Amino acid sequence: MNRHPELVPCGLAIPRYTGAKAAAGDATAKSDLRNAMTAFGRYAVVNGTFPSTIAEFESSGYRLSSRMTFTKYELKVENGRETVHMHVQHADSDNAWHVNHPKEGTEIEIR
Repeated sequence: MNRHPELVPCGLAIPRYTGAKAAAGDATAKSDLRNAMTAFGRYAVVNGTFPSTIAEFESSGYRLSSRMTFTKYELKVENGRETVHMHVQHADSDNAWHVNHPKEGTEIEIR
């Protein structure tokens, strides 16, 4: 019998730690997408358009959090209105998070 119930057997600790890191990475990804949508709005007010590339967006001062990567970025015009489709992923998670802004508003989904 384990006299120290607060101690987790090593075989269980590693999956829990890995899962916690992935969950934290997913939370960071969703937060970064929300922040990016706000930054896109500011960028559009100042420049009259959305940035055409990630490099252009980053040159305006926007930065993803540590260990985050844009995995997709597309600027489109649909029905005369600009929309940005982007994916981000954290290095500790297998999930890629996506948003179409402003087409889908603030809806952030796993892709």
